[in-house]
Amino acid sequence: MTTPDPLDTWSVRIAERAAPGESAFAAQTARAYAAGGASRRDLFSLPARAPGGMGGGTVSLLPAVLDGLAYAADSLRSALGSPELNNLLSATALLVGLRAQRSAEAAARRPGEDGTPSGDGDGPVGEGAPAPPAAADPRPAAPTPETVRAALSMSARLRARGLDPGEADELTARLVARLVTEDEPAEVAAFLDALIGDEPPRPPDGRGTRYRKLRRLRSAASGLLLRAGRPRTTGPGPSAGPEGTNQR
Repeated sequence: MTTPDPLDTWSVRIAERAAPGESAFAAQTARAYAAGGASRRDLFSLPARAPGGMGGGTVSLLPAVLDGLAYAADSLRSALGSPELNNLLSATALLVGLRAQRSAEAAARRPGEDGTPSGDGDGPVGEGAPAPPAAADPRPAAPTPETVRAALSMSARLRARGLDPGEADELTARLVARLVTEDEPAEVAAFLDALIGDEPPRPPDGRGTRYRKLRRLRSAASGLLLRAGRPRTTGPGPSAGPEGTNQR
């Protein structure tokens, strides 16, 4: 019996939860993303997805979800198979923990700093900030710091891809809670490794850096054009034109 490919298996499972309308070609989408290069870039050259609820089945949602998972892969691997989670972590508890951590980070910023939540998962989770609160029901498990870190990273990536912040948080909580409570964490880790392939996702500020460089180049070019268009200062000799013609 042939062993199922984790990239195919898990891309379909993820599509069923995030974008049911894309389940039929989820494996092809995942393989294009894993290939990297032009194949990956082409997935994001499609028109922006139409507004709507989560899992609306539009053609550009699944690539963004896969990109978010790949971006958060390191934190997800750390959270996989955590004995504190077992099968008890709910998406609701993770959503509460994600938003509590983001609020704690915003409150800890010094006055005058940019108030936009970082949400990038780079800061320490659980250090110097209150632990994410558990759900009201005592039975569900509270998310671990690694799980919250993964959720912050993925949600930030989805927001950068154009998803509404609330939608990004809810979709992230649902998927991350599903992955970190999987009975076979090795399968999920294999899926993440295959998804990333040989090309890890680029940092989110890459586009901004390129944009700033392009603006500087355009500004420099504009300055050169303006200087080229100014009339030249004449010297002591006769000026050009009919009035400056040498007459004997």
